[in-house]
Amino acid sequence: MHRDLVREAESFTENAEKASTQLFKNQISTKSKNTLVVNNPLVRKRSDFVNIDIPANNGLKKIIDNTTGKEVEFQLSDHNTAFFYAENVPSMGYKTYTLTLDKSIMSADYEAEAAPKIE
Repeated sequence: MHRDLVREAESFTENAEKASTQLFKNQISTKSKNTLVVNNPLVRKRSDFVNIDIPANNGLKKIIDNTTGKEVEFQLSDHNTAFFYAENVPSMGYKTYTLTLDKSIMSADYEAEAAPKIE
């Protein structure tokens, strides 16, 4: 009986989260189809690292903070993944970034020439 109640609560939570996320998405207007929205559900302003998946067959050229208009530094990690530091995302709000993609600079697969050594 308790397991059924837990499953029901998990299902309700998941459905409520999906519905609220969709409503949230519908309220945000963007100027570019390559806009990334960083959400902060906390009651305080937050700065933290964000991981993003770069769309297949594209390279990431730059990330622009739409609030400041400034370019944000980012680092590519393995296979079409990048991360950057999102600063001052407002409490219980969001911040948008424009991604500039470029097929000519697709991320390459890099391999180390030698295994790292600790001496």
